[in-house]
Amino acid sequence: MMSKSFILCMLALLMMLPRPAGAEVLSWEECIRLTAEHNPTLVAAREKVRAAEAGRESARSARRPQLSASGSAEHAEQDGQTPDANASLSAGVNARQTLYSGGRIAASIETADAALQGARADHESASAEVTFRLRSAFVSMLHAQEQVLVLRRIVERRADNRELVGLRYEGGREHKGSLALSEASMHQARTELGQAERQVAASRQVLVRTMGLEGEHPALTVAGALEGGSAPEAVDWDAAAMRTPDYARAEASVRSAEASVRTARSGYRPDISLGGSAGRTGDTDAFDSDRWAIGVQLSFPFWSGGQTRAEVARARAQLSLAEAQRSETLNGKVSDLSELLVSFRNALENVDVQTRFFEASDLRAEIAREQYGAGLLSFDNWDVIENERISYQRRLLESQRAALLAESAWMRATGTGVFDIEE
Repeated sequence: MMSKSFILCMLALLMMLPRPAGAEVLSWEECIRLTAEHNPTLVAAREKVRAAEAGRESARSARRPQLSASGSAEHAEQDGQTPDANASLSAGVNARQTLYSGGRIAASIETADAALQGARADHESASAEVTFRLRSAFVSMLHAQEQVLVLRRIVERRADNRELVGLRYEGGREHKGSLALSEASMHQARTELGQAERQVAASRQVLVRTMGLEGEHPALTVAGALEGGSAPEAVDWDAAAMRTPDYARAEASVRSAEASVRTARSGYRPDISLGGSAGRTGDTDAFDSDRWAIGVQLSFPFWSGGQTRAEVARARAQLSLAEAQRSETLNGKVSDLSELLVSFRNALENVDVQTRFFEASDLRAEIAREQYGAGLLSFDNWDVIENERISYQRRLLESQRAALLAESAWMRATGTGVFDIEE
């Protein structure tokens, strides 16, 4: 990772930047909080989980007693005559309890549990995806801000170099071509600074929309450093793949298919339930006739015309398909994770390489500047060394950004998100 002194220098320069009135400076934690509150993808994923929880509770209600109450009042006439002046009245309470459903209720509950598992896997996937997009937008914004700082220092350095070349030119120790090239380099640095400032505005817009905010936020900036974590040294690939949302979703599909097989097989088994009722009937003069009943109901399917057998065969085929897709998901995730980990490790190593190159080129440039001022180094050689320093400095920034994005891609692939359902 980049040197601590360079990080502190960049942060100090960032804090010294003039900010307009009402500037919003957001840390990574504040961006997470705003995204959790406003991002529509996360809101939809949370509501999907809550709907699945309600669906599971609905399925479980089939195991509980079912109670109902009823009442009626009737007044009848025939050919304009009222045979009975009193209205007939009735009221009653009914209860029903399923004793055995052939496994249909248990399978229904298992299906609802699988649906909830799938909804939670979808939320984890959404959390990882939004985390990736937010982190990418945050890193791009931070990179754009620090690029502006670097380019401002480059503009200052090019201006100092232009002044040094101008003095040597006025003293007759440098030709006009060197002066023109120095002025062109200074113009290039200013142009690139303007381009970098426009990139900050574009990155800001992406970050704002990723958080789910509306309106313009022209004064928004982010605070942080282009410094990430470390890659894992050893990975149990199968275990890592099984912890991903994609595999959890495939596992939920298998559970749902298994429940469908049990539901289809319940067509071969009887239904047994216990029922009871109690009530009172009468009219407006005497509402005092009580009645009650209790009994057991048995229903056994002898022949369905082959429908049950066909449904069982279809459910088994769906189960075999779901199991094959689960195996395919596992193999695919192992391949993806192994490739992304290689990219992550390579990106981290590249940061170390570019840090060393920049520190070396910075030292070399300072020495070359003194040598050129003393007349010990030609302009052409000095210009090459200056350009190399600038190039390595920009490469370092790009490598730091690439490492953070590679880490974000690894987090997304492993299903690592920063948003919980409760948020």
